[in-house]
Amino acid sequence: MPSNSDVLAANTEATLHARCVDLLYSHAMPAIGAAIGVAVVFVVLMWKVVPQASLLLWLGAMSLVSAWRFWQIRAYYLAKPSADQIKPWLNKFAIGSALAGTTWGAAGMAFMPENNSIYQAFTILMLCGISAAAATTYSSVLWAYRVFVFPILLPLIVHMFWIGDTPHIAFGGMLILYMLLMSQRAAKVVNQTIVESIRHSLRVAELSNLNESIINHTDSGITVYTAEGECLTMNEAAGHILNMPVHQMDKHSFRSNASWLEYGLVEVADKVLATGVPQVFESPMHTIYGWDMWVVAQLRRIEKGDKSLLLIIFNDISTRRNAEAALKQAKEVAEETARVKSQFLANMSHEIRTPMNAVIGMSYLCMEETSPQKQREYMHKVHTAGVGLLDIINDVLDFSKIEAGKLELEKRPFHLHQVLHEVETMTLIAAEVKGLPLRFHVDGGVPNELLGDSMRLRQIFTNLVSNAIKFTQRGSVEIKVVKRAQTGDML
Repeated sequence: MPSNSDVLAANTEATLHARCVDLLYSHAMPAIGAAIGVAVVFVVLMWKVVPQASLLLWLGAMSLVSAWRFWQIRAYYLAKPSADQIKPWLNKFAIGSALAGTTWGAAGMAFMPENNSIYQAFTILMLCGISAAAATTYSSVLWAYRVFVFPILLPLIVHMFWIGDTPHIAFGGMLILYMLLMSQRAAKVVNQTIVESIRHSLRVAELSNLNESIINHTDSGITVYTAEGECLTMNEAAGHILNMPVHQMDKHSFRSNASWLEYGLVEVADKVLATGVPQVFESPMHTIYGWDMWVVAQLRRIEKGDKSLLLIIFNDISTRRNAEAALKQAKEVAEETARVKSQFLANMSHEIRTPMNAVIGMSYLCMEETSPQKQREYMHKVHTAGVGLLDIINDVLDFSKIEAGKLELEKRPFHLHQVLHEVETMTLIAAEVKGLPLRFHVDGGVPNELLGDSMRLRQIFTNLVSNAIKFTQRGSVEIKVVKRAQTGDML
């Protein structure tokens, strides 16, 4: 099985051969026109020394061959054959060249005046000139050149030897040397020049296509600007990143780009063009087509002749920047959560003390008191403080529920005055220690029987009253419950 390199080499040679055949066809049209002109001049000059009917017959044959070749060339350009279809067209061209060469060779046999050396020399020079001119026209394919030249010169050489005198034999020998050495050598040199030139152009085109393929298949955007700001080229990735059609890029100068001016990229570009020192630039960007993004760009100066160009290789880092922003936000949320937790624990330490002090204080008074009535009163307050302590413990559990997103508010009947009485019991000792009277007032428009979460309402009241006692140095602490509004059954 042939390797990839062998297949590539075969394709290259096929393309090279097709290019050489294409040169044959492209050069043949003007050459045929020139040959018709030479034929007409030849007939005019030989009109008086050669039978005129023969000249007209020969000119007609030459015209028919030329017309067929013109038609053949037109058919070739209409067909536009590919490299693997070129062989039949080369064969057709060779047949046409052989017919044309044979027609010219016939002139050397039939129209050589035996007793007029001037016309003989003219005929020989004309035919040699046509064969020499063919070296530049048909040498892209050597054998196509040879099937044209040999039918011209061989009959002329035979005719020289057929005349048989010394001058003509000498001419015949010179023509043999010319045909085998000079004309073939010239054609071979021209052929080598043409083939190497085409091979070099194919290699350059292949490298250019490879470079273009690499550039267009990279994920990085690549653009090249003149120092004046004109975009010379950009790859497909650049158009995708900038959300801009590639064919529209050359209509915009970076020097008038609002984003370049706003974020200082024009100054960076000028610095790179002036110093030749590469720069890396990272900035937000707003394209002219409304595409917001973050880009990181490498700017380099490249030289083309005597001109300095600006090469920019850039990537869209919006995803990375968004991830960094999300990470920063998550970090801030985590820090805020940690702060809330710390504050919560600090509040809990304070709030736990309030019912604990009430439990301890009331328990001590209960132990000192001998009156059963007072003991029952104190034990009731102990019970209330214990319930409040349990609420605080529930607060800790609720905090965990909040983090897990599972906290739910209860909806049960309760008495507002009972909740306020429990709040007063838990906060009374702290108020008495500071000498602060506690006053609870419920507006007449507020019903005593409510529907909701009494435990969390008690937590709210306890926190408010405890903080009020904590930060009040003198005077009193008063709690008022009023109705702000009512919609249906909802206060």
